[in-house]
Amino acid sequence: MKKIIILISIITLSAATSYAAGKTIASFQKKQYMFGPDIRFSPDGKTIAFVAKDGSKYYGPSYLYTASSSKGSFKKTFNEPVNAFVWKSNSEIIYSTSEKNQVTVRSGSVSSGSGKVIFTKKLQMTGVGYAMSTENYYVMAIAPSGNLMLVEKEKGSCVLVDLGSGKEIQLQGFTIPYSGNPQSTIQFSGNSRRLVLFDGKNNIYRIYNVSASGLIQIKEIRKIKNITPGMNYLLNNEGTAIVFTEEKCKGGCYHIVYTYDIEKDRLFENITIRSGQILTVAFNSDFTMAVINDMHRKIQVFTLKKTAKEIK
Repeated sequence: MKKIIILISIITLSAATSYAAGKTIASFQKKQYMFGPDIRFSPDGKTIAFVAKDGSKYYGPSYLYTASSSKGSFKKTFNEPVNAFVWKSNSEIIYSTSEKNQVTVRSGSVSSGSGKVIFTKKLQMTGVGYAMSTENYYVMAIAPSGNLMLVEKEKGSCVLVDLGSGKEIQLQGFTIPYSGNPQSTIQFSGNSRRLVLFDGKNNIYRIYNVSASGLIQIKEIRKIKNITPGMNYLLNNEGTAIVFTEEKCKGGCYHIVYTYDIEKDRLFENITIRSGQILTVAFNSDFTMAVINDMHRKIQVFTLKKTAKEIK
């Protein structure tokens, strides 16, 4: 009887999911911060940036904070509230702000906290009296090159905006599907030549080539070897591969990290991440590190495997 019990125990342990061990680089007090959806590594992976509000206030401005990806100690970087942002280099961040009837894009130094205006858009007023409002002009994503951004305007129409000239390129037929949770999002590749749209309504990735004349769709990903695309993702610098997670909830929720070679159609299963309540998972550009926001209270960094299991 003892031999049977021991055998069952061994089988149970071997079948258990193995979770990666993360390093906590920052812990926060309750209601200290309310994080936005974006956490981003610098191109060299040595610095992490996130946008957050005062956690004690539901409404209010969001500011950008940066710190070492190995030591933490986050500090507010720019004095202006920040909406969308992207790393242009290891020392420079391009970010947008919305102030009353104006949208401004700045190029900011991480070390000094100073920002230089590179684009300004005065918003038109519509309606009268209590019905008066400003035109819709939402910066959805900024290219790391710092020369383009994608903007959603009236009735879901989208344009590419040249940040140097202000010229708008109409994107006929391109819309961002409305979705609550998961939310539809957009990201450029590191070289700014490709873009991925995550359709949160249908859990689909759409990959586009980016040019001066607009966007050309090159691939739509609905399922990858029976794995569903997730809301946490990143294109590599060339836009030829994507890292993403699939969330599972069985005996607690966890995220399985996958890397997918878009051009060779090869999928690899990497690490599995589990924590209290993961709100965001983000990755560095060479797919070697991941960072999570654990319920606005903790930032943890994980190391991805150099050799992962291919899913056939």
